[in-house]
Amino acid sequence: YQSKAELTSMKLNHEQSLAAVNHEKTELLRSKRVVERQLMELRGSAAEAKEHVGFTRSKAMNAAAAVLEELEQRCQVQAELSVKLENEQVHLSTVTNAFEETKAALVTLSLEKQDAVVQLNQLQDSNQGLSQEYMSMEQQCKQLRIQLEEVQHLRSIDQAELDGMQDSMLSEMTQIQ
Repeated sequence: YQSKAELTSMKLNHEQSLAAVNHEKTELLRSKRVVERQLMELRGSAAEAKEHVGFTRSKAMNAAAAVLEELEQRCQVQAELSVKLENEQVHLSTVTNAFEETKAALVTLSLEKQDAVVQLNQLQDSNQGLSQEYMSMEQQCKQLRIQLEEVQHLRSIDQAELDGMQDSMLSEMTQIQ
């Protein structure tokens, strides 16, 4: 269950990273549109400046330089965002690879668990067979004990008869002497 929780956590992190990358991509596109709009406005302003009588060349140059500086700053920010986006994509790829490796490991563990269950079932079957064999041998031992007791009993009867015969032979020999 711990691996499943880690997998869920990794998936959530993966989705959050993807959302962050998409958000940054959206911001980058929005920034690009603003820059393009400003560029168009700048071009429009430049055209108006030519036509406008009271607009001096120096003022137009200063305004254009300010807008150009702002555009350069925005391009710098856009480049930084692009680098950050690439880094996020690399991180996302790493997380995705780890996620896939974890999934593969879980599949392997599942297969190993199935093999272990099969082996356990085989061992249980084998153990049951051994138990039955043991019970059969125990029954045979009981029967052999009973037979041994009967043999010992018959032997004691035979011994008693032999002792009786020996006593009677001794008494006959004593009488003969």
